[in-house]
Amino acid sequence: MSARPRARWWKPIARLVIFGGTLLLALFWTFDHFFSAAPSASDVAWARRHEPATAGREPKRLWKVPPFRGLTQEGRSIDAAALGGSVWVADFIYTRCTSACPTLTAHLMLLSRRLPPGVHLLSFSVDPGFDRPEVLAAYARRWPRPRLPWTLTSPDPAGFEQFMRDMNVTVDRSPDDAADITHSNQFFLIDGDGWVRGVYDSQDDVDLAALTRDAATILGAAAPAIADPSATGGDPRELGHRLYADLGCSGCHTDARTAPPLGGFGARQVALENGTSVATDDAYLRAAILQPWAQVVRGYSASMPSYEGALNEAQLGGLLAYLESLPAPATAPASGTAVDPVCHMTIPVVDTTPRIQRGPTTYYFCSSACRARFSDDPERYRAVSAR
Repeated sequence: MSARPRARWWKPIARLVIFGGTLLLALFWTFDHFFSAAPSASDVAWARRHEPATAGREPKRLWKVPPFRGLTQEGRSIDAAALGGSVWVADFIYTRCTSACPTLTAHLMLLSRRLPPGVHLLSFSVDPGFDRPEVLAAYARRWPRPRLPWTLTSPDPAGFEQFMRDMNVTVDRSPDDAADITHSNQFFLIDGDGWVRGVYDSQDDVDLAALTRDAATILGAAAPAIADPSATGGDPRELGHRLYADLGCSGCHTDARTAPPLGGFGARQVALENGTSVATDDAYLRAAILQPWAQVVRGYSASMPSYEGALNEAQLGGLLAYLESLPAPATAPASGTAVDPVCHMTIPVVDTTPRIQRGPTTYYFCSSACRARFSDDPERYRAVSAR
């Protein structure tokens, strides 16, 4: 008679312990990976907006500006160590952009009028292979000389991706078009020790006011009073012309792909994104300057900064007088928007927009490069109609 097998009671317990331990390790890794990772710049900006405001409190240190090397618009070398000793407001742009970047720079120009002396402006290119020093210099010439020092730089392409990750900035480049780059639209406040002290939404007036206060707190200086050029008297149109140049209005409005061309006001109407049209009289222009989101011209986005609080009544009156004296523009505004079937970017349709007619359908493109790709393989892209 054979002996009864001895009960192996410990085996199920061992399996349970092994399974449970493995599960705990997996949960720990998941928590560490997803919840302990550095937040994106957008997350930081969102969290800061929802913190209770405390007047005069210094913003906390967030992270150190990572090492980088690059060339400025003058061809000079610059690195992270060169930021030491100064307070900086930084942003991320690229010169081939015809949408978000010019409006981001317009916000930076306006911000330079409100920040205290001692702050420096810094624009990093997210297209370092294209934005060589001479290209950056040409972009800077599109804008007025700001009241604060402005440095543009392209980080070394070899360390670019690591620098962006360590700055918590997301940069997405389209695989179909090197000129289609999605990136951060935030401003970054950097102190004299190279620490990021705040991240601010460039499209939010409350955020920009907080940036001005935080920069002044770090510097221990008051924000400057806005100078009043109207104190010298003279022709209001001359005052408006100076303000038009000083505010950098031409940086956007000379390119119909970015903003509607200016001129011929009073004698024409403009079509709006909401499907209506409006007379371009004094009331329309005043609202367009102070509340640009209220009546958006068809084919464009509500990305223009508001100049409410940046201009006094005399300045506003001078700017209106100058704008009303401009002749009708030679370039037509956008007739609407279209989706590029290659890179899927939404673009304003203007006279110079690259296009291809295929039967009854017109396809519009953000660049000649996308148009060429479409021509090489139209069946691949024809499923996406631009109009």
